[in-house]
Amino acid sequence: MKNKFHALIFLIFALFLVVPNKVTASVPGLFTYQGILKDSSGNFLTGTYSMTFRIYGAATGGSNLWSETQSSVSVSSGRFSVILGSATDISLTFDQDYWLSVQVGSDVEMTPRQRLTSAGYAVMAEDVTGGKLTVSAHASDSHMSIEGVKSAHQNIAKVKFQLDAYTLASANNMGDLIVDSFNDASGISSGSSSGYSWRTSPNYDVVRDANYTDQTGTGATSASSSWNQTSYHPDKAVDNSSATGWLSAAVPSTSSPQWWKYDFGSGNAKTIKRVTFQQSNDNPAYYMPKDFSIQASNDDTNWTTLLTPASQTGWTSQEKRTFDFSNATAYRYWRIHITAKESGGEGVQLGEVELMTQASGSATIVSTVYSVFSAPTEAMVTADETLGGRFRHLLCLS
Repeated sequence: MKNKFHALIFLIFALFLVVPNKVTASVPGLFTYQGILKDSSGNFLTGTYSMTFRIYGAATGGSNLWSETQSSVSVSSGRFSVILGSATDISLTFDQDYWLSVQVGSDVEMTPRQRLTSAGYAVMAEDVTGGKLTVSAHASDSHMSIEGVKSAHQNIAKVKFQLDAYTLASANNMGDLIVDSFNDASGISSGSSSGYSWRTSPNYDVVRDANYTDQTGTGATSASSSWNQTSYHPDKAVDNSSATGWLSAAVPSTSSPQWWKYDFGSGNAKTIKRVTFQQSNDNPAYYMPKDFSIQASNDDTNWTTLLTPASQTGWTSQEKRTFDFSNATAYRYWRIHITAKESGGEGVQLGEVELMTQASGSATIVSTVYSVFSAPTEAMVTADETLGGRFRHLLCLS
């Protein structure tokens, strides 16, 4: 029987805490399971689904050792998160290898089963005596390194996983690159990146650096709906001079828009993600665009609108404004399609225009160290967007 559903990515986090018999304090036998759900056509699903989870003692065959059904699992853009053991206690000894399976509704059980790693077994070292582990007890140890927990306490469990979320991110236009699920400093120790910046309070996430490159230059041509005179030719908008610019011959309107266009040439399409333009000092600031769209095309006939910003008013002399937008497609033709200027009875102007691509980056994030008794159930980081790169995310628990 063919599966109607399949999971793209499975993430199993070390929040299932099994305590050796030396420790008598009660620890909940739960762990968080996250996955990505698609239909058989590869579409990311949104809705509420019944899911059955089973644990086996083998990768294939055999009878399940534990199972539970969660009848109302919320799925958004493919992503879901559940706490296993919340419906049926997990009373396994975790002294052997286990595999987890997922079944959606009446669909057949998904394959292959997912092997539970050491993170799902214990986060308390067997040779630790005298009660629970604490952060202060290990302050001198190097818990925060990229490779995880490295110290004399070799049995302290660590979680290390790699995730390529590019397909997920590009399909769903997701938000922040990294999400700390409780949105504060708790659980986050450090962050490093290439092409991205690490933000502290109040966000504690990784954001894109301004690593954009202007692609206007030689070998391309510019055009426009009209221009006032030779000194205001559309080429003047890309001549690297803030003293000049393009000026249309007509006042833009909804019924008679004015536009400025840039052609990168055959075989030279660009994936533009940022457009800037500046007020030139040879005309009043109120000649600048008020209402406009940024559009792109590969045939100079069918245009895709990538951004229509709010009305732009209050321009000042030599002011430069930046317009960012999501785009994963390379286009040959780019234009600024203008339906209104700020004021005045003459044409609309554009000073220096930049059409910018963005370099890809990578990011690494490392959590802080918790004792098994104080580790919050949210102690995880999730990949929300890759923006063109491969990301390694590390979560360390002690």
